[in-house]
Amino acid sequence: MSILVLLCSMVLIRIFLMDHGTLCFMIWARAVLMPHLCISQLTVQKEFGKTVSVNQFQVDVRWDPELGGRSMELRLVEFFADEFNKQVGNGIDVKKSPKAMAKLKKQVKRTKEILSANTMAPISVESLYDDRDFRSTITREKFEELCGDLWDRSLVPIKEVLQHSGLKVDEIYAVELIGGATRVPKLQAKLQEFLGKNGLDKHLDADEAIVLGSSLHAANLSDGIKLNRKLGMVDGSSYGLVVELDGPDLQKDESTRQLLVPRMKKLPSKMFRSIILKKDFEVSLAYESNLLPPGVTSPVFARYAVSGLTDASEKYSSRNLSSPIKANLHFSLTRSGILSLDRVDAVIEISEWVEVPKKNLTVENTTTTSPDITLESDKNTTEESDVNFNSDGVNENLSNNIVEGPSTTELATEKKLKKRTFRVPLKIVEKTVGPGMPLSKEYLAEAKRKLEELNKKDVERRRTAELKNNLEGYIYSTKEKLETSEEFERNFYR
Repeated sequence: MSILVLLCSMVLIRIFLMDHGTLCFMIWARAVLMPHLCISQLTVQKEFGKTVSVNQFQVDVRWDPELGGRSMELRLVEFFADEFNKQVGNGIDVKKSPKAMAKLKKQVKRTKEILSANTMAPISVESLYDDRDFRSTITREKFEELCGDLWDRSLVPIKEVLQHSGLKVDEIYAVELIGGATRVPKLQAKLQEFLGKNGLDKHLDADEAIVLGSSLHAANLSDGIKLNRKLGMVDGSSYGLVVELDGPDLQKDESTRQLLVPRMKKLPSKMFRSIILKKDFEVSLAYESNLLPPGVTSPVFARYAVSGLTDASEKYSSRNLSSPIKANLHFSLTRSGILSLDRVDAVIEISEWVEVPKKNLTVENTTTTSPDITLESDKNTTEESDVNFNSDGVNENLSNNIVEGPSTTELATEKKLKKRTFRVPLKIVEKTVGPGMPLSKEYLAEAKRKLEELNKKDVERRRTAELKNNLEGYIYSTKEKLETSEEFERNFYR
């Protein structure tokens, strides 16, 4: 049985089916600004005439990072901005005013919500630009025309998740819509057309489910908030992550680039990789595919320089190595999905001939003159406990009666091949890459210059405001003095 969950708002919530067909949504939340599509599978079997739901389920997720309710609002903002420019004329462009566009965006959101329930919606913004008010109306038909390409794009995540999971549309048991943007009638009609007879389920409050799921997920992760019952939930990595190795002994091939974190791997977790190397190398962590998180432009998000392996190899190269020198890499994936390299060890295995004592001769040879010792199996445990044997199998209490062999027998040694393993910790230096890279000297100087200019403008603005206040105060004080001065009144009325 499968459940398809479509989210066209800001949070991802995974849903599964429990006993008696109850939908439980308080499972997952992730702060994103894109539509997500989840599919949950579980096994339902009958036992003694009763339906039993297994709580083990699998989840798959697909999304479009550039599609969502915000995309619809931006289409309306562009439309109304052009209309305002036409109404005002005189070459005025409201798009150049960030303050005016912020006012328009705020009102457009309300207009979009009205269009979900009505075929026509008004928009009114006071003092939108240059003390000019803006009032207009828009029909639902015009709104659907402006967002015409978004409706087809909304089906892409559904097709991808079905294809990846090996499911067909008729195998979907339920489709639950979550998120404010799912209330748009055109979107619902497009989904209904694609899903056919299955239809859409609206058992949950589209906005309340997101808030409640986010709150419970945060409480489940928090150490300061105690829940009566922890939610049995395990996060999964939304992106596949790979590790890349680079060094003088390495050639770029499949062995230097390996999948480290498969997509939807449970969080948190620890990983281990072992490679055969003799010289220092670099480790890079990157996303598996070209599908990157919003705001990320490069697939590589971490790079480490590992040193100390060359010195360790030279130190032990003269020894009898039983196997090639290896470097063990230990990675950790936090519950927030952050992958990092924790430590690297050089593993050297050496085979050496060492002298070890020979095994003692047989008991008959070492105790030829000792009295006969008979242990009957039917003696009780008390009697058995009185007879203690040392490592040579001889009773300690009878040591005085044992004739010791020649001293050369006890001191005899023999050479034996033994393996020894040395683990040498290697030094790791992290090289920041991606959005967290430090600024270059030129960029840093430019940023300082801009900050200084802004600070000067702030100082000038405060000084101008202070001078205006002083002037205004002087005017009011002078007026008061003139009105209350008796000498001025006598001269004025004379």
